[in-house]
Parts: sequence; structure tokens; C-alpha cells
Amino acid sequence: MEFKRCTIYDLPIMMAVSTQSYSDHYLYLWLDEGREYIQSSFSHEQFTKELKDPNALFYLIYYKSAPVGLIKLNINKGIEDYSSQSAMELERIYIIKSATGRGLGKKAIDFVTNLAKEKNKSILWLKTMDSSDALDFYTKLGFQTIAQTRLDYFNMKEEYRGMYIMSKEI
Repeated sequence: MEFKRCTIYDLPIMMAVSTQSYSDHYLYLWLDEGREYIQSSFSHEQFTKELKDPNALFYLIYYKSAPVGLIKLNINKGIEDYSSQSAMELERIYIIKSATGRGLGKKAIDFVTNLAKEKNKSILWLKTMDSSDALDFYTKLGFQTIAQTRLDYFNMKEEYRGMYIMSKEI
């Protein structure tokens, strides 16, 4: 397993892996099967914009030399009682379905946790859907629910808008 920091040259792979993994796991959330969300979130233009953000870091996850996932971090992003200097957000962690069940998610969280330590962060936080199996996964890895919120996306089914905000002290 390998984590490769993304550059503009990785855009086609970033787009393909994100679209595939999102399609594998989240189409049921949407009235339009996620078409609008995928087009706006994983487009060439959107990723180009996000890669230019000095606060954002992207990593492709490789398994057996094949790209199987994507991580997006916001290096300095505060939450609750933590300043942007002491907190880092794990905004996205996507793994394609054919690569799940191999411990890659845990290794990715370990990678992100170590990166947060290197950057002298005291907390790592994320948002996860309240209807997702990921809640148990994150809890087993030491994250605790600290708040709730709701998503406000057009075409999202009402029953799937709930989110938990979870954090883990580093």
C-alpha cells in the first residue's frame, strides 16, 4: 500500500477514483443517483481549484500498484474548542468497493494520524453520515462524536442528510 501526494498531473486518476468510489458507495443518497454531485465535486475544474488551495492536501491510495482511493485533508481547519493551528480535517476518504475489506481504511487513518502528528496537530476531525457503517469504523479507531449537522444538497434524499462530526485527539 502506498500514499502518493497529488499534483495537477494526477487529475485524471483523482477524478476516476473519486467517481468510482462515490458511485460504489453513495448513489442511494440521491434522487438523481448522484449525477449532479459527482459532476460538480469531481470535475477537472473543481479538483484544479482545490489543488491550488494551500490549505488542502490530496493523496491517492495505491494497492498492488493500482489507484484504489483518495484522501483530502484540510491542514489548518479548526473545530469547536480547537484553533485552525491545532486541528486538521479529514474531509474525504474514498476507497473503491473492490478494494474494501483489506484493512486499507485503517491504514489510511493511521497515515493521516501520523501526518497530523508531524504537523503538530492536537486533533483530527471529520464528518460522517449518521446512516453510514463508517460510524462504527471511526469509533473503533478512536474517534468520538462531538456534534451533529445536516447536509443541504439539492437532490439529496431527506432521510440521509444527517451527519456526525467526530474527532480524535492526537
